[in-house]
Amino acid sequence: MREIIISKQDVEKSAGADIELIFSQNDSDISIEVQEGVMVTLREAIRADVAAAQILIRINKGARVVYTCAGPSSEANDTSSLSIQRTVSISQSGFFRCVQPSAQRTAAVDHSHVIFAEDPAQAQGYAASFLSKGAVAELRYTIDHLAPQTVSLIESRSVGSEHSSLDYLAHIFIKESARGSHATQHHSALLLSNFASITAVPELDICEKDVSCTHGVAI
Repeated sequence: MREIIISKQDVEKSAGADIELIFSQNDSDISIEVQEGVMVTLREAIRADVAAAQILIRINKGARVVYTCAGPSSEANDTSSLSIQRTVSISQSGFFRCVQPSAQRTAAVDHSHVIFAEDPAQAQGYAASFLSKGAVAELRYTIDHLAPQTVSLIESRSVGSEHSSLDYLAHIFIKESARGSHATQHHSALLLSNFASITAVPELDICEKDVSCTHGVAI
């Protein structure tokens, strides 16, 4: 696994905080540590020869990360076997925003897992997916509120064309003692054909009373 450490000095030397993460067949696993106080934008680029990609991101105290999930590159003609796994751990006062722009292709399995390790911390996820004819995909979010005063927001939209199928699952876990946490998730879907299928399952696993949680699905 390739390991990357991003410090304030690295950002200053590069005269910018925009980093492209290129996943190739021989380099498909990446681990990133964003050091304290760093503000950075990470852009995902997955080459056509990649069947599975994994990224681990650790956001230290006060760091802010914007992550763009570009998904398969324009070179990729078939993503039926592509699997993407993202795991993010956020420390005190850390911030993570994940943006997945609309694309003509959707990976077969796309899973983002966010872990709130310390309080307070925030995470936001925005995704838009277009399933082309005959495409089959799985989109999953797992949000673990393990510390108090943590905030998560997941907003996703999907469009299914003829004979396409999408399984959407968003699981939010709020640990006992994670008081004062707020979690919101919503998924909107549009079917362009009677032969398209989209299944959306929002899940809440709440073990603390002093929290605020909402979820919704519209198809």
